[in-house]
Amino acid sequence: MFLGFRRFLLEVRRPRVWRRAAEDWRRMHPSCAICGLRGAVEVHDVIPYHLVEDPGSKPYEWWIQNFISLCHHDHHRLAHCGDPAWLSYNPRIRELASTIQSFGKFCRR
Repeated sequence: MFLGFRRFLLEVRRPRVWRRAAEDWRRMHPSCAICGLRGAVEVHDVIPYHLVEDPGSKPYEWWIQNFISLCHHDHHRLAHCGDPAWLSYNPRIRELASTIQSFGKFCRR
C-alpha cells in the first residue's frame, strides 16, 4: 500500500507524456532488470527526473529510452546508492544490471 501511494505522489506531478510512457514501460518490462522479481516493479529514470531540463517538452520515445524497471530494493540500494533522500543516483545502472544478470549463469545447485 505505502509503495503504491509513494508512486502516486511522485508520478502525479510529472507530465502526462512521462506518465503514459511509464505505464507502457511497466507493461512491457514487468520484471526487475537486476533480480528478475516480477510484478512489483518501479520505473527508474536513468537520467534523474530532477536533472532533466524542461521535462514536459521531452517526447514519449525519450522517456522510454530513459527507463529501467527495478524492484523497490534494487531501486533504492543500487540505482539510488542507498541514499535515504533518494537524490543520489548511479548513471551506470543499466551496465550494473547487465553485469549482475550475467552472473546468474554461474549459479549452481
